[in-house]
Amino acid sequence: MLSARAIFRLLIENEQPETPTPDDPNQLGLDFNPDVADPKAEIMRYAETPFRIPGTGPTDLYNRLANKLHGRESKKVGNNTYVIRYNDRLAVRFHQTDVVTAYPDGKVVVETGGWRPGGGRVSYGWRAEPGTTTRDRINTWLTSGWHIFQKNHEWFWFNYHANQGMWDSDLKLPYNDGDTIFPDGSLQLQADPIPVKPRRRRT
Repeated sequence: MLSARAIFRLLIENEQPETPTPDDPNQLGLDFNPDVADPKAEIMRYAETPFRIPGTGPTDLYNRLANKLHGRESKKVGNNTYVIRYNDRLAVRFHQTDVVTAYPDGKVVVETGGWRPGGGRVSYGWRAEPGTTTRDRINTWLTSGWHIFQKNHEWFWFNYHANQGMWDSDLKLPYNDGDTIFPDGSLQLQADPIPVKPRRRRT
């Protein structure tokens, strides 16, 4: 796009505008490699990388679970809830589902096994809505500031300290199985954030 000065020179001074230099991807703070054989593929790689929402700091769940185990393979930590050791990870298992899985590098992956509103499991006759206990188990073990709340039978992420996903935020952050918290505390969703329409104020 031509600047106002360039348009002025073109119209008034009858001078040809200078050709703008191409944008340098490195100015955006990306680890873009200009020497790749296929630059288009490199650009598409960035476009397809899911967006991470900043959090409030690193995760320490793996160390917390390791301290619970004290070298054992499993330990009961609640009703139908166990900490389990795998070869490459530790997990909190609720019934038959590893609801929270922690890796040595700090990554944390969350699952429900379908026990949530809108999921494949239904618990008829319960006073609490299906998935309530699963959500509580997940929230109990998350250590990075991210938690899940429920509104109108749907689950959403929020981080109070980072002011992400709160009631006054511009975005709602929908929960899906497989959502991942990374070692720096950022959250990667499986679905796109939902823009929130600003409320009209009464005059």
